[in-house]
Formats: sequence, structure tokens, C-alpha cells
Amino acid sequence: RILLGTVASDIHDLGKNIVSMLLRCHKFAVHDLGVDVPPATFVEQAALLQPHLVCISGLLTSAYDAMRETVTLLRSEGYGRPIIIGGGQLTEEVCEYVGADHWATDAVTGVELCQRLITEQMQVGE
Repeated sequence: RILLGTVASDIHDLGKNIVSMLLRCHKFAVHDLGVDVPPATFVEQAALLQPHLVCISGLLTSAYDAMRETVTLLRSEGYGRPIIIGGGQLTEEVCEYVGADHWATDAVTGVELCQRLITEQMQVGE
């Protein structure tokens, strides 16, 4: 299971929708929260669904603070599995600022990352 959404203050969904479609083509169960998703909604849905991964999408640089708030809230509420941020402008520095575990700048890389991380979780029995 993968929880996916575009972070609060960002309404861009093309990249997120491509990632969602590709993940579904690879037989992943994807719960897509849509766009402009508040941090509390990510937390509520993560607690409910217990996903293997949370993927937070954002295109605008103004979304970095909302990404950071979302990651911080997820961690403070006990979500311990990987969090991936995705967006065309992301860098390692942004990933560190946000506090995410991983980042991807394109859909194919994002899907490959999801495949690898879930395979690793399955190998250790999570």
C-alpha cells in the first residue's frame, strides 16, 4: 500500500497522477489523497491505512514548508516507514530540509524507488 498526495498549498497534480498510474500498472495498491492535502489528512490516512510508503508530491518551492510540516507531523505521530517526496525541482538539500527519507524528480525514478523500498520491507517481514 502506498499513500500519495500533493501537499497543502500546491494544486499541481500531473506528476502525482503519472506516478499513481505507473504504480497501479505495477500492481501496487495506491490511495491517492488528491491535491492541497493538509498535513493532518496525511497523518489520519497513514494511521488508518498503515501504508508501506507515504509519497508527498509538490511542484512549487513554496510547498517545501508544508512538506516539512507534513513529515514532522507524520513522524511525531509514530509513522516509521519511508517517506518519499517527489517533484521536478527537488534536490538532496530539499529532502534534508523537509526531513524525508528519499526524493525523486521524475515518475519513473519514483516508481523504481517505491519498488525497491517495498521489496526491502517484504524481505525483512514488515
